[in-house]
Amino acid sequence: MARKRKALVISDGKIGHQNQSLSLCRIMGWESHVLPIQYAHPFCRVLSIILELLKIRNRKIIRGLEKLDLTLKYDLLICAGSRTYYAAKILCEELDIPSIAIMNPGIFSKGFSVIIMPEYENKEPAHSKVIKVPFSISVPDEKHINQSINELHSRVQSNYQKSWGIIIGGNNKTSHLPKVLLQKNLEAIIKLKPYDTALFVTSSRRSGKGIEDLLLKYQDHFGMVVYSSRDSYNPIPAFTQVCERIFVTSDSSNMISEIVTSGNAFVEILMNRQKFEPNKFLRFISSLCEKEAAHVFVESLGFANKKLDTH
Repeated sequence: MARKRKALVISDGKIGHQNQSLSLCRIMGWESHVLPIQYAHPFCRVLSIILELLKIRNRKIIRGLEKLDLTLKYDLLICAGSRTYYAAKILCEELDIPSIAIMNPGIFSKGFSVIIMPEYENKEPAHSKVIKVPFSISVPDEKHINQSINELHSRVQSNYQKSWGIIIGGNNKTSHLPKVLLQKNLEAIIKLKPYDTALFVTSSRRSGKGIEDLLLKYQDHFGMVVYSSRDSYNPIPAFTQVCERIFVTSDSSNMISEIVTSGNAFVEILMNRQKFEPNKFLRFISSLCEKEAAHVFVESLGFANKKLDTH
């Protein structure tokens, strides 16, 4: 039997970034080993850009590199997120292995063997090996899906025949989520919901206290609600498998990608208020609607549930 390729995953501690690298390993059948890193000081992030322009490698500005297990023979390196790219360049040169960058490394692009980036990004790095994909790489493994489903069943007291999921984010660089807009959407969903269907709701780390306080006011309408500020449970993998419909705010490409690539649910996008147009999130959502993988919710339901193939 052929040996599985070993991938060294450089992680900046952001779950959304790390999960994209691990998802790629799952898709490709590679064994993954995570190395957490961080800049030694906030200023070091700017310094790494200067050093990259000067083609200088300096281990001292990165914490965590010293914990690399050199007894393992890595076949390649994977990284995602702006805080990982300089560290990846250092290790690739030291280990003499090929490297894959997920998302756009920008100024750090040169030297990566392959760059995998969403097609809705405006700028493409000057690199000969760019693979564009229609979504963020977000593929939970079967173990986590089953754990999420089991936890959901343990929390829901009644045996509902049907369920709808609501996934709520918050503000990002291109949009914000006013409470009045979320309230309007929640009331519309509650009104449209069939009597025999439960509403399962989760906030995210982006939501904030104001949004969670609003959810608390509607809690009697929910079959289950997860307040992420005080609950570590992630019900999204379960939602993709058990919910007939999933409503998700427009601010997270990772959350949206997960539900348009898994399960059978109809996907409804709850649009945030945009700070400026056009932007990459609007391009992303528009492309999903064209592929019939999602529908923009405006107080009426769509029937978009074509799932995108991650392979």
